[in-house]
Amino acid sequence: MSWETFAKSLLAVILGIIQGCLEWIPVSSEAFIMIYLITIVKLDPLTALAVSLLLHISTMFTVLLFFRGEFKNVLKTLVNMFNRNKVVNARDKSIFNILLTSFVGSAISGGAIFTLYINILNIVKESFLEFTGFIVLALIGIMMIITGLIMKKPSVGFKQLEEVSCVDGLLGGLVQGLAVFPGVSRSGVTITFFLYRKLKKDDALRCSFLIYIPAVILSTSYYLLLGDVTIALKNIGTSFFIIAFLSTFVVSLITMKSFIYAAKRLSFSNFLIFLGILIFALNVFALISMG
Repeated sequence: MSWETFAKSLLAVILGIIQGCLEWIPVSSEAFIMIYLITIVKLDPLTALAVSLLLHISTMFTVLLFFRGEFKNVLKTLVNMFNRNKVVNARDKSIFNILLTSFVGSAISGGAIFTLYINILNIVKESFLEFTGFIVLALIGIMMIITGLIMKKPSVGFKQLEEVSCVDGLLGGLVQGLAVFPGVSRSGVTITFFLYRKLKKDDALRCSFLIYIPAVILSTSYYLLLGDVTIALKNIGTSFFIIAFLSTFVVSLITMKSFIYAAKRLSFSNFLIFLGILIFALNVFALISMG
């Protein structure tokens, strides 16, 4: 193996580590990936955007693997809904409704916000929008810290996954569409939303992970229809992309498990404080990096 091949493979592994680590935590992974691909890997912005979007397919496979039982039951639920003699499990039906309604919500808000974003770009620079997105997330972090401190007393009445309504799924999808704006973290806004809808912390994470599937399907489908994937892969190299894709899958699986593990072992108020500090610190760091 030549030094050039080794160096390029190492850059691909690092790319996978960045995507795998940042996708689940409340910071805009796409912004960091774009910066890395343009400044370090020396790709043009359009190719960098294509690679960033395509890597989300890898993290989508991570979700499908991790929640394979839930998705298998969702398919059974879909079949059983046409058979009145079959009893549909409440939890499985709830997950099915979340996936369906969040898909609708994400399509509505994502399409509208993308159109608005394109028009705004004619007036202001993209860097300003990223700056605004980071500030909004930092403020969300502060509010979560304050909420966590207020909720230090034991609380009751948190909803479980089977109690999540179609309205929760639709609103979650609408909120998820905000991530179209540069700098806005999909995981940050969706986890925050489900926590404020009074879901148990581990179920709030679970919902955020589950509705990631519709988001990836929508974004990648849109790109596949409008973009030329073969040109993007040719510019970056097929072997580079495969290595980045595989490393993203492995790292994102580890980080997802770690995040859920931490959520189960922290009290609700401490989890809010922990998440708020994480959101605030990461987005302040992003703002400093932009300066």
